[in-house]
Order: sequence, then C-alpha cells, then structure tokens
Amino acid sequence: MPFGVLAQTNAKTYRIGTLTVGPPIPPNAGTGKILIDGLEKRGTRALLVTNWSVHSASARELITDLFRRQRADPALTRGEALRQAMMALLDGSGAVDSSGRTIYSYAHPLFWAPYSVIGDGGGT
Repeated sequence: MPFGVLAQTNAKTYRIGTLTVGPPIPPNAGTGKILIDGLEKRGTRALLVTNWSVHSASARELITDLFRRQRADPALTRGEALRQAMMALLDGSGAVDSSGRTIYSYAHPLFWAPYSVIGDGGGT
C-alpha cells in the first residue's frame, strides 16, 4: 500500500504508507545508517530525501505530484513516480504570479534534482 495516514515521527520525517519523506541529510552524516535502521523498524521500506535544502513551493509541487501519480497508478514504482514528477516540474510553468504569468521557471536542477529514493525505490 503506497499511501496511509500522514504522521510526523520523532525523526522529523513524514510517513505516507511505506514511504517516508525525510529532511535533507547533512554531508557529514555519513551513511545515515542509524536513521535508516530506525525507520525500517517502523515499517518504512523507502526514504525520500533531498541532497540539499529545497525551495518550498517547488518541493510541495513535486512531492504532491509524486504521490498523486502513485495513487493514480498503483503499479508505478516509487522511483518512476519520482522521475515523472521531476520531469513534470522541469517542464511545468514554474512560479507564477496572481495573473498566471511565469515569474521564473523550475527548469534549473536546483528545483528538481536534489531528490533521491533510498531503499526500495522499485517498490510500489
């Protein structure tokens, strides 16, 4: 089951079904094995992380789209849903003003490239 109740854990992560959305992992955190082991014990099979801090509006758009895609196609893997959401963000309208005019594009990798699925990215 890819979706479940959204709940904040003690590790300041958000869990949706068996996928946990986590905070940026600092470069000096090593492998993060302790965090990952703890999440596995709670039933997490995959962790969605960012490699650097992200722009809030584009992150919300990408993550919402990722889960929307997985809900629409239960056979879609986590990794493929992420790839499709990244491409949609890259090709989308970007940040728009109240009149719908694009202020700036989300095509730059700063907006879509920091995301990674750790663990069972091939699972649903």
